[in-house]
Amino acid sequence: MSGVSKSITVDACLQWLGAEAETIAKNPLRTLEPVGPKGQESWERADALLVDRLTGDDPLVLKGTLGQGGEGIVREAEQRSLGRMVAVKTLRGASPAPGAALSLLREAWLLGSLEHPNILPVHDIRRDPSGLPQVVLKRIEGTSWDEVIDDAVQTRERFGGELFEHNLEVLLQVCQAVRFAHSRGVVHRDLKPSNVMIGAFGEVYLLDWGIAVVVDEVAGLPLTPPDEGISGTPSYMAPEMLGVDGLRIDEATDVYLLGAVLFEICVGRPPHMGAETRHIVASILSSPPAIPDQVPADLAELIRATMNIDPAVRPSVDAFREGLLAHRRFQASNALASEASQRLVELEAVVSDPDGSLEEAYDRLGACRFGFQQSLETWEGNETAREGLRRAGCLIVRKEIARGDVEAARAQLDAIDAPPPELREEVEAAWSDHGEERERIAALERIGLQYDGDTGRAERMLVTIVLTSVWAIAPFVTLYLEHRGYRQRVPGVIGPVVYLALLGLVYRRYRRIILRTVFNRRTVAILAVALTAMLVFAGGATLLGLGRREMRILQLVLAGLVSAGAALGIDRRFWVSALVYIAGFLGSAAFADTVDLVLVIQSLCHGATAAVAFLMWRRPSRNLDERYGVGGSPPVSEPYAKSSDARRG
Repeated sequence: MSGVSKSITVDACLQWLGAEAETIAKNPLRTLEPVGPKGQESWERADALLVDRLTGDDPLVLKGTLGQGGEGIVREAEQRSLGRMVAVKTLRGASPAPGAALSLLREAWLLGSLEHPNILPVHDIRRDPSGLPQVVLKRIEGTSWDEVIDDAVQTRERFGGELFEHNLEVLLQVCQAVRFAHSRGVVHRDLKPSNVMIGAFGEVYLLDWGIAVVVDEVAGLPLTPPDEGISGTPSYMAPEMLGVDGLRIDEATDVYLLGAVLFEICVGRPPHMGAETRHIVASILSSPPAIPDQVPADLAELIRATMNIDPAVRPSVDAFREGLLAHRRFQASNALASEASQRLVELEAVVSDPDGSLEEAYDRLGACRFGFQQSLETWEGNETAREGLRRAGCLIVRKEIARGDVEAARAQLDAIDAPPPELREEVEAAWSDHGEERERIAALERIGLQYDGDTGRAERMLVTIVLTSVWAIAPFVTLYLEHRGYRQRVPGVIGPVVYLALLGLVYRRYRRIILRTVFNRRTVAILAVALTAMLVFAGGATLLGLGRREMRILQLVLAGLVSAGAALGIDRRFWVSALVYIAGFLGSAAFADTVDLVLVIQSLCHGATAAVAFLMWRRPSRNLDERYGVGGSPPVSEPYAKSSDARRG
């Protein structure tokens, strides 16, 4: 079939719609009906169709036989008034048995009161030419259940799926019909596969309500009087249906029959079979029947409960249906658990392999846990899945113990529901063995934090750079002041005093951060010692009468020694600064014949120290070597670095 031509435009379509275009705009939710004959022409056409379909000897044209029972026969017929095929149930023979007509009508009236998707609907009741009743029913295109209940090939071809699952689905649909009938006070009394029809599209209908009884007037029908004799199908019959001991037929009877059908699904035959009547009756009276071991345990228990000889202890139809649904959940849960068990085998192989990777083990563990958890969500009573989940967790715990990661083993142990006591003891023993190692590592970590160069880095850099920058500028200030005539007013001790005061202010502002680590405390202490030494040196040089040039040159030696101390105690990169000061000292001693030139060299050396500090601490360190200097390490033992690397890995 070709599609709409791409050349059709919206304007062309609107022109074709004509007046309907306005209708669409006003109410696009309104159904547009096709335009047909109107007026007199329309009426004449309808009248002709009515005359054609409603005139004739019989509006039902009987055709072939669909089936027959003890007193009735079902034939296919064409219902001319509606142009469809129906089923017509009539009495057999020209002279039916007394009461047969009443029984047929009673069944039709009863079915008429039971409108349900799983119960065959009644269309009409009429008389045949001889005056006998005819019941017009829905015509079903399908198969009787008893023809396919044990045929896996035909079931798969016609309806798809596995035989057992299909039979359970059909029985669940029958339960729906029986539940509805019981709500209307009606007991079917003849439940069996041959009274169930399966439509071409999987529809399920419960048929043959001929011996149904009304035990409650909810249905609006008179109560059925007690039977004389027995009614039902012996191979499925409940003990009370034998009519002995005055047992009453009620809803529990249908429950027994549902259990009998379930027995046939599971075992492959009806429950009551035998070569003689004695054997069949004995089987009925000895309910429940023996159930083979291959029947699933939950279904076997359900059969025993529903086929109990005592009607009072049988479950309701709702409970029986829930038992079937629980079994389906059980089956789905088992399928998920089975798949997860395959992943569990793979996990065992990885764990037992000394070369098996931890990543692969955790991949298998994730697949196991997902499958088993899904299985338990489908059916929480699946102990196989619960045990599989526990076993998978135990395997990964032992894997972690074997590789020495006791903390990971404890974490995985906590994820196990009710872990084995011996496994918990094994983990706790491993945890105890590693206690001393953990304490040692913790102590080393505390020491490492004390020597952490990143803590207070910004504040430390601020202190160092401010002081060294001021130190670098101070010689030029001194030079300026001396050239302005203040030579006698600028003693050499003023600079160190100013530096110490400035260091004190910074320390007071950032003392909490500075005191937090040994690294910061050592830095401030070296600065304080250096400034104090410079102050003492300046005072001593003045008392000794050293010239200003000689004092400034010797200050470079002192600064170099302080830088060397910083390289040894703080960061090795201060050796650069120490070398700069030594070079400045030698250069000044050899070539600087004036104080002014010495001050310039001194200022340049101080600036180099500030630059070194800035380059060292302008960004956080990335590893232990950078944190404690080029090639350096904290003053702790080598295992600390190894344990840190292991934790990072």
